[in-house]
Amino acid sequence: MKEYLSIETRAACLADALACQQICQRSVRTLCTAVYTAEQIETWLSTHTETYYQSVLIVGREHFYVATHHDHVVGFAAIQGDYLGRMYVDPRYARQGVGSQLIQKVEQLCISQRFRLMRCAAALNAVPFYLHQGFRILGQGQLERAGIIIPHIEMEKSL
Repeated sequence: MKEYLSIETRAACLADALACQQICQRSVRTLCTAVYTAEQIETWLSTHTETYYQSVLIVGREHFYVATHHDHVVGFAAIQGDYLGRMYVDPRYARQGVGSQLIQKVEQLCISQRFRLMRCAAALNAVPFYLHQGFRILGQGQLERAGIIIPHIEMEKSL
């Protein structure tokens, strides 16, 4: 049986913005290189600045959670309604249960709000993870930024 890290999840605070930005950058640059071009990755990350994460946390439209290991932020997830808009895990902690715990946290929130589904737009490399978490594929989608197409997979999970 696989042993997982001791992870705690909590609501994110403004002081977590830099850690979230750094985790997003490391995660995409490390885990997505097999399925996205360098141009797609840099375009994707161009808006993910510390200021961006600060504004997301200040505005507060999303439920934003961080996963910590020994008080060190190792991943995060943000959900608005039933839509998981962002989830990233520091690649140094990938495949150690961090993402699964974050999914459980946002899933509990969705259930408490009486949603019947949880939806996301999964990065191409993350599809196996979401399938393992009980999501199903709806189809392919794409985001366009600065004329660059960044494909993803639309997925949903029944709750």
